[in-house]
Amino acid sequence: DWVSSMCNGRNGRIWLGTSGGEILLLHPASGELTLIGQYPTWIESICEDKSGLVWIGTREIGLLCYDPSKESFSQFTSDSRDPSSLTGNSVHRIYEDKTGTLWIVASSGLNRYDRATRTFTRLTEKDGFPGDV
Repeated sequence: DWVSSMCNGRNGRIWLGTSGGEILLLHPASGELTLIGQYPTWIESICEDKSGLVWIGTREIGLLCYDPSKESFSQFTSDSRDPSSLTGNSVHRIYEDKTGTLWIVASSGLNRYDRATRTFTRLTEKDGFPGDV
């Protein structure tokens, strides 16, 4: 396995994802590497948000959210019957803008996450895109 994604976290920590599905936390000062979780899929992207939650994009099983204060994971997946779910289960990029809005690039489209309802808005041609992305 090799490191397939990484991001800077709070207090100088570094979050790592691997091709073997491992989610790791590196403490550069001590060199300590901690296994936080492992899933049966490639980790595509990682983003620690302003509140300290760690968002993990996977190649096959959607979006994971790790809450370090509870040491627990939540999972968000695509459901063709639910238009407020992710557009796809392959999550390529995660970005938090300066307003705290979380943007997720998944297979078949761009998604905006609503923290209050824990749902997604799928952005399409009607939102000004040249075609459904």
